[in-house]
Amino acid sequence: MTALRSDTYLQEKKEQALIEEVAGDIAFALNNLELEKEKRRVEEALRSEEEKFRTLVEKSPFGIALIARDGRYKYVNPKFIEMFGYSLEDVKTGKKWFRKAFPQSKYRKEVIEAWLYDLETMEVGESRLRTFRVVCKDGSEKLVFFNSVSLANGNQFIIYHDMTEKERLEQQLRQAQRLEAMGTLAGGIAHDFNNILAAIVGYTELAMME
Repeated sequence: MTALRSDTYLQEKKEQALIEEVAGDIAFALNNLELEKEKRRVEEALRSEEEKFRTLVEKSPFGIALIARDGRYKYVNPKFIEMFGYSLEDVKTGKKWFRKAFPQSKYRKEVIEAWLYDLETMEVGESRLRTFRVVCKDGSEKLVFFNSVSLANGNQFIIYHDMTEKERLEQQLRQAQRLEAMGTLAGGIAHDFNNILAAIVGYTELAMME
């Protein structure tokens, strides 16, 4: 009888151990399944955000470029190509970009020095603003506003804004203001001259009457 109880007890212990093992395996499998689901959710969210970012960059009204720390152009958006005429192949290295965009050696040296200074002194996430005159592929020159942001991996994210038309309109406005000022001045001079002339004529007539 005692042996029977002992066998029953051992059998129950084995069954309990088996149940615990199976339960552990199921829990482990469920945990892995949840982790896999979470991984997929994260991957899908990342893909979604990447797609949104790509669409934003591709459709941006501003030129955009991603530049490696050594000056290699890793990406340029369609607006960059439209603005300057240069494709990624045209400016794949920093040397190519600087020689094409800034053909005048003295000015090119100034631009490179400014770029290197920003590269060495900018903190991660910091934005630095510069304005340069860029020679495009068709030979035209544009006044361009550069907004550089330093990334954690050492790359630079740069936004280019064409200020050429704004500069032209401002020059036209200044010219119009100068012409208006000259017109006002000329009108004042003419008025004063007429007054002087009238006085001279008056004195002359009086002298002739005498």
